[in-house]
Amino acid sequence: MIFADDIERTDVIYWPYSALYPGNSIGATVSITTRMPTKFEADAKVQAFTQHFDLFGVNRNFNGTNTTATVGDKLGRFSFLIGVDHMENTGQPLQFATLA
Repeated sequence: MIFADDIERTDVIYWPYSALYPGNSIGATVSITTRMPTKFEADAKVQAFTQHFDLFGVNRNFNGTNTTATVGDKLGRFSFLIGVDHMENTGQPLQFATLA
């Protein structure tokens, strides 16, 4: 898993064949470069979201939360980054049973 704040660069390489990724991609390759901390850093985020759904006799709100925390540091030549992520979500029905 990659935390969004830890992405240094994203490169999109188009065409199915390249010197970097020969024959192992279809259409394009997305290369994500992550970064490592250069000093002590800590980050925490809490997000909440809701969606109202009113269809096929279902009329209610579906809610969720996402909690993320990371801690990183550089000690001499050693860098580390530790993170946790927890998502809890309820979603609307995606299939409905019907009788002919």
